Amino acid sequence: MQRIFSAALGICVLLTLCVLTPAWSVPVERPEPTAKEEQLAPPPAEEVLAKIQAPPAAPTIKTKSGYTVQLDLSKQILNVSSPKKEIWISRQIEPQQTVEVTRDGTALQQDRTVLAKLKKGRILFITEVKDEWAQASIIAGGKVLRGWVKKADLKPYGEEGPPQKTLAGMSDGQFASAAVLVQKAKQFDDGLYAAVELAMQDGLGPVTGKRAWLARLAAKVNAEQGGVPLAQLFAASELGGGDAVVPGSLKRTVASERAAFLADEKRSKPLGFYPWNKDLQNIFQQDRLLQSPLRSGEHGAGIAAVATTLAADVDARKSYEQVLHLNERLTNPLKTAGYRELLPAAADGKPLGLSPRQPVSFFPPSRGPETDLVMRLYGDKPIPEGFNLMNEVIARVKSGDLSLQPQADSGWYDHQLWSLDPLIRLEAAPEGSRLHPNDEYKKHLEELFKGTFALTRETHVKQLAFPEPASDVGDRPPVKEREKVFIAPNPHVEILPAMYLRRAQSYAYVRGVLEETFGKANLAAMHRLTAAGPVKPNLDEELASIERLFLGAHVVACRDLGLAEDPAAGSADQQAVHFLRWVASLASDPDLARDSRMMVPVFFDLQRQKTKVWVMLGWTASGAAYGYDQAPKVTVTGPDGKPAAGEDAPEIVFHGTWRQLATPVFAEVYVTKLLNRDEFRRHCDAYATQAAILNNLE
Repeated sequence: MQRIFSAALGICVLLTLCVLTPAWSVPVERPEPTAKEEQLAPPPAEEVLAKIQAPPAAPTIKTKSGYTVQLDLSKQILNVSSPKKEIWISRQIEPQQTVEVTRDGTALQQDRTVLAKLKKGRILFITEVKDEWAQASIIAGGKVLRGWVKKADLKPYGEEGPPQKTLAGMSDGQFASAAVLVQKAKQFDDGLYAAVELAMQDGLGPVTGKRAWLARLAAKVNAEQGGVPLAQLFAASELGGGDAVVPGSLKRTVASERAAFLADEKRSKPLGFYPWNKDLQNIFQQDRLLQSPLRSGEHGAGIAAVATTLAADVDARKSYEQVLHLNERLTNPLKTAGYRELLPAAADGKPLGLSPRQPVSFFPPSRGPETDLVMRLYGDKPIPEGFNLMNEVIARVKSGDLSLQPQADSGWYDHQLWSLDPLIRLEAAPEGSRLHPNDEYKKHLEELFKGTFALTRETHVKQLAFPEPASDVGDRPPVKEREKVFIAPNPHVEILPAMYLRRAQSYAYVRGVLEETFGKANLAAMHRLTAAGPVKPNLDEELASIERLFLGAHVVACRDLGLAEDPAAGSADQQAVHFLRWVASLASDPDLARDSRMMVPVFFDLQRQKTKVWVMLGWTASGAAYGYDQAPKVTVTGPDGKPAAGEDAPEIVFHGTWRQLATPVFAEVYVTKLLNRDEFRRHCDAYATQAAILNNLE
């Protein structure tokens, strides 16, 4: 309907303008109207929130005639069905449509000025149509160029409409799609990680800041012996804002290492939340430089010099081991041991025992199941055409070849990914025997897995390893009219209780990590960050709130399905009320109005000299019908308190219910140019639809 309305509106505009505009001329460009900021709705009144109650484990319905209908949900089985998406292709070039360029050298122009020559096969998004011209935008040289293309050089390209930038407005305050919880978690996780990064850099409680101790350590290492390993320490310290003075004999090497690092965009370009402010950018580049692996055969003397000094400096050694320990718990186990395994021998003046080809990183990156998999498959051979890492991960998790379940040494990243396992292995979750999804809903869950996995990786983008692998009734007597009671599933949240419980447990895990690192009292001194700065509640309060939020989602999903909630949920009714009050306030939550579109690298393909990236293009509205494969048991009591049945009882009518969902729009592609969030979002705004966005990535 929206497309038909847009087409009709375009025709009206066209009929008006064709009187004023010669058929041969390019339409005159008008300035874009100023975009308005997203206006959040006010939160519900306190008296409204105060009336919210936890859903009962055994729902009861009171009828107008005084009957009591009690439901036992413990044996019900629900089916979940999403409709198949149909893509309609117009035969005409019209606004809000994806098109393909049909001729090499097609001009994109303003008035008579040619802005660019377009290649055949390029995908564009049309924003306006006038006579024989269609308006589109491209990005060239980092700038958005908007102009007009002849409709004769374009053909319609079948695709859905543009994804939504945010989830604002995609909830009615009565039901929460899992995507809403994913978005909330993403904003919190980024802010938490950013706050931890600043605390580790500046120091807090028992933690000495990296900026201070890295500079102090570099200054103590013998400059004549330190070589490239020491030069990297100085260069990283400079990037992180340290004040160590570089010895004259090392200045050229330090400058060379710094320049080489900054010139390599794959290593040095701040991604994820790190461009939020200069301090975070500095931390990203400081730590990424110190992830650089150095071969001991070439740099053994320098590695030994740094290790010996680090082993002898009690405070620096404690701080260094503290950083590694936090990195492996906040993200995941380290890919290599770093200097930690060298320190005992260095402290005793013994040889370090390194093999010549053994790589050593000062701050080793962390492992992830996705990067471990790509290296296991193609660490020593070319990556075949058409290889898709995300699809391979999903296939291997489903087959049992790859497990996302956290191990004894797993970090927060593994715990986060474990919460996603029910999305692709629903049958293995406690709710699996009670939910029967159709194929389209399974696809929705799989896309939710992909998008959430990519968003989670982006939170950890600095620390994670970035590998380079290769009916007739007849005459009957009148029947007494019975009262009808209509019963349908009434989910308050997308029914994925195992996912929510595991996510809550991941927050309990990371709380323990932060309390161990900074001290319990100092959590109250930390604040989650956003691009605009720190939020008002402290991290201690917010951690408690978001853990309760996911526990509440777990409790509500269990009760909606008729499952017993996990004992770990604690005060179940309180958790449920906390969650439902948040659902009622979704329209006023600023985290849901934030843009989650991003690009995150997963590996570098040496043969193709391209980076494989995961991209999140936004969200698309979807939905699901919940119905009964096995209805709940119903017990009816009459107004007199006695059991009622047959003609004396109300007629029970079971039917289905519809809920709106949101699905992330995810893709895995090769690129030659990495884009940070702002750059990628500008690219998405220029090209609008999935096909055009992906087709125009460099």
